[in-house]
Amino acid sequence: MTQECYGRYRILRPLGQGGMASVHLAEDPLLRRLVAIKILRGDLGAQPDWVRRFHDEATAIARLGSPNVVQVHDFGREGQEDYLVLEFVEGISLAELLQQRQGRLEPSAAAAIVCQAADGLRAAHEAGIIHRDIKPDNILIRRDGLVKIADFGIARLMEEVSQTRTGSVFGSPLFMSPEQVEGRNPSGAIDIFALAGVFFRTLTGQHPFEAEHAHAVMWKIVQEPAPLAVDLVPQLDLDLSALVASMHSKDPADRPRAAEVSRLIRHFLSLQGTPDPVGVASSAIPIQVRTAPPLAPAPTQQIQQPSPPQSRPFFRRNRRLLPFVISGIALVFAAFFAGKIWDQLKVDPIPESSKVDPSWALRQAAKQQKEQADSAPESDGPSSHIPAPTPAKRPDTPSERRISPLVLPPVPKPPPVLDASKPPPPPSTLPPRVTARMRDEAPEDVGSLKPRIAIVNRGPGILRWVRLTWKFPLSTGPAPVLDVYYAPQCALRLERSGTLVAECSGLSVGPGQSWPSADGMSLAIHHPDWRPWQGKAALGLSRQMVERPDIQVESR
Repeated sequence: MTQECYGRYRILRPLGQGGMASVHLAEDPLLRRLVAIKILRGDLGAQPDWVRRFHDEATAIARLGSPNVVQVHDFGREGQEDYLVLEFVEGISLAELLQQRQGRLEPSAAAAIVCQAADGLRAAHEAGIIHRDIKPDNILIRRDGLVKIADFGIARLMEEVSQTRTGSVFGSPLFMSPEQVEGRNPSGAIDIFALAGVFFRTLTGQHPFEAEHAHAVMWKIVQEPAPLAVDLVPQLDLDLSALVASMHSKDPADRPRAAEVSRLIRHFLSLQGTPDPVGVASSAIPIQVRTAPPLAPAPTQQIQQPSPPQSRPFFRRNRRLLPFVISGIALVFAAFFAGKIWDQLKVDPIPESSKVDPSWALRQAAKQQKEQADSAPESDGPSSHIPAPTPAKRPDTPSERRISPLVLPPVPKPPPVLDASKPPPPPSTLPPRVTARMRDEAPEDVGSLKPRIAIVNRGPGILRWVRLTWKFPLSTGPAPVLDVYYAPQCALRLERSGTLVAECSGLSVGPGQSWPSADGMSLAIHHPDWRPWQGKAALGLSRQMVERPDIQVESR
């Protein structure tokens, strides 16, 4: 691993390291979940055949959809490194469980784990996919007892690389089938032979074929019959031992299929009174694994920071300042009310001439009325409805000279007159203005196109429905294939002529918002035979989101 982010996925910490790939715990910020990223060796990315086979295998595994197979969420390419985004299984591997249980399990627990693994193999074999490397390390047990098979499909790619580089046989020798050792064309029966070795190991604590070195082990696999599990564990059920022996048949045609293995084991568990394989497998997991907290907080969780210690209030720590603060507040309020009282009592001084002039009070009232009228808002008509002031008599004493201000009633403004000949203005129902943005998830991949498309509401209205139409050049050959990984509330189709149509409804996208997110929908367009895409460079796509005027947008 050479960086902290692969595509949109942020690496958190390593989980394991192998000869061909490394596994890391990562965070998917778009879907707010934890995932496992398997990053394949960088030197393999320089081989075009390897890239083609890798994408082919990843697409096939992603379509399995079996609960007993580790799901493939996404795959991509960062520089010269190919990576797989896998389901993060929180639990324990069968190899770790055997190590904690002194090398063997109870027959019911071993049968429950192998039964679920057979269900995963059945789904893969029906889709034409062979695992080729079934072993305890690749059988994961979730904390609730659900068994999942890991590294599906990748084993075939590793086998091809191993044979090309060294001419040796790829796989775990202890669980190989005779046809693998001899280099014959494999079938799903090789996974049944390997699962028999895993079953024998969990029941007896020993491998069916053991020797000092790998070549001796492979010679025994081809030449010697597998031992019977009941010979090592006498109290073992005879039907269970016979099933393991049939799965160890040298001839692939004599081995039962995965569906038959699952059916026989479920019948055995029903006779034991434990028909639920998931519940039986869960009881075999150590209690510290079942009750352990998650390895990492979910992306939506915010880590609570410890709150600082509560300190005493300020005035409890500075009690001497309290009287001064109260006095200051009292002075501020006193000054405020004194100013208000002074404004109410303040009048013009009484001139000396008013003592002999009886009309002084009348002139003073008229003056105040004129000031009130000047300060009032203008009216459209005359103010004839305002009554004239009544003449006041001259005050006889100084206390009577305080004249209250004359308060004029507000003049109502007449309502505007509407012109009946003109139609009323229409309500504001401006439609949303939508633009489309796009980037390429893997611009270095010449065999496929992985666009990320986002729509942005640039208008004032609410976006409820949108249809995108994008025409792009296609090279001659078979019709392209469209894979949709993330496009909520959208229906997409791809026409043979090279036209992508996406129709999204039931939206509620406000002004300035993006749909379905700033990172857009997740698609993949490729050819079934993985021919180079001659017109891809002309599209001008990169890893940056840019406006695409060549995408036609209809919205409402």
